[in-house]
Amino acid sequence: MSQELPEGYIKGVPRVSDIVSFVYTFEWEGKNRYLQWLKKVKVNEDDYLTTAQHTGTYVHQVMEDYVNGEPLNRNPSDSQIVKETIDGGLTYIDEIKKKYTTAKWYSLVAEPVLRDSKNRFQWSSDLVIIHEKRKEIIVVDWKSFWIAKSFFNLPNKYKKPYDKIKKGR
Repeated sequence: MSQELPEGYIKGVPRVSDIVSFVYTFEWEGKNRYLQWLKKVKVNEDDYLTTAQHTGTYVHQVMEDYVNGEPLNRNPSDSQIVKETIDGGLTYIDEIKKKYTTAKWYSLVAEPVLRDSKNRFQWSSDLVIIHEKRKEIIVVDWKSFWIAKSFFNLPNKYKKPYDKIKKGR
């Protein structure tokens, strides 16, 4: 059974996430530590992952809609942390718009599919800032993985994900 690719992806061109997962596998020790943590905090793994995925998708969609100038489809019953995260993201997008779109040659594109010039890999980004004349881009990616902890009343000491940043270099 083959996995369906997101819109804009080319069949046969590896996804960056697959390459990163192959090189930096979720090794037994890391996975075991994660599963032990869930057991310790008495949270079901499927519940936690579903909450993280749904919340992350929702937050990203609101921000994508905002970049695209579409009406925001916000849920009035959002938790305080979700409201604050979205509000912070929208403020950040406003800062980006003010800094770049008022300058000549810049444009913003939400959720583009990116590939290297030789089609060796592909991925999507939350936002790219494009300098049309120089053909340069700034890649922006939002992170919301930590919000799921709030739904289970778990401590949420945000820590910059240095291991993930290192993988992206």
